[in-house]
Amino acid sequence: MSDRPANARLAAAGGIAVTLALCGICGARVRSQSTADSVTFVGAGDIAVGSNMAPVRATANLLDAIEGTVFTLGDHAYKHGDASEFKDCYGSTWGRHKARTRPTIGNHNLITGKGRPYFDYCGESAGPDRRGYYSFDLGAWHLVSLNSNVPIKNDSPQMKWLRQPLS
Repeated sequence: MSDRPANARLAAAGGIAVTLALCGICGARVRSQSTADSVTFVGAGDIAVGSNMAPVRATANLLDAIEGTVFTLGDHAYKHGDASEFKDCYGSTWGRHKARTRPTIGNHNLITGKGRPYFDYCGESAGPDRRGYYSFDLGAWHLVSLNSNVPIKNDSPQMKWLRQPLS
């Protein structure tokens, strides 16, 4: 059991403040003290479990009150990531935030058709060419979303690609 409060404020060098909310949804509000620009990045993983929709509706309701960019950490629709699960479970709850969501693919999203329902549902926001990895800018930040379901070796396509946004 941790002694940490439900909300923790972390300070980093360079005048950047990060606030993490540890309540089923995690996120960060990042503000540079020099410019007063801030971004909010909030999300979760293992979202739509299907049979027990109460927690899914509750976290979607939390998102209704939080502005900013939403991220997902995989497994959007259980158990098989098929089109009906995306529509009925994810789409009916977190789906209303789809336009501001940056998804990350999970292993359950790959069970049906090698992820075809995930990529069809998420579209271009899931990254180009249905690779499951991409990067994007959010305010002054450059964020990278990786696909943990593919091999990451020095010569793998994802690793070769990753060198560019990190250079």
